[in-house]
Amino acid sequence: MLYFFFILALSFPLVISYTTKPPCCRDHLGAAACSKLMHQNTRLFAKRCNSDAEFRLIQCCSSCNTDGVGMAYDLIARSLVSEHCFDRYGPGFCDRLRSPPPLSNTPHNTWSCDGENPQIAFRTCRKSCGYCNFSVVQYTLDNALQACRVQPVAEEKRRWRVKFYSSTTTTTSSPSPMEVINSTYQFWNHN
Repeated sequence: MLYFFFILALSFPLVISYTTKPPCCRDHLGAAACSKLMHQNTRLFAKRCNSDAEFRLIQCCSSCNTDGVGMAYDLIARSLVSEHCFDRYGPGFCDRLRSPPPLSNTPHNTWSCDGENPQIAFRTCRKSCGYCNFSVVQYTLDNALQACRVQPVAEEKRRWRVKFYSSTTTTTSSPSPMEVINSTYQFWNHN
């Protein structure tokens, strides 16, 4: 029996994924949320764009690139990543993200460093996934915008979910977009 498992383990090579591109540059918080934050307190918004890697490169990337708000993406992105190059979770978690189990290549398991959700990999395992390897990952706005276009599987799944879930009625306990915007606004006003 042990021999069978050894053969099975050899037949599934260990695949370790590292990223080759910066995260997709769009407003993952939502364009309306980022716009509201920017207009409520432009100075604080610009400060976050120029000092917080996750905010600049993930949460409000498009809005931070608005003329006059923050420094140019090409000038600030690499320095933000190098200043904040760490893994939020331990090595065990990041190892699982970098090398998913061999039988996990199902459409429902898309967690990897260079998979459909690179913003999650960037936030959780930035160092382990290779986002700090500047010889491979070139932080330019063109590359970040190109990263948004390289996700055809994700787009197809999104279309399927919209089609499927729009025809059914579901209840959810998640907050509405306005609740998220208002709670973020309250946080910014207290800091």
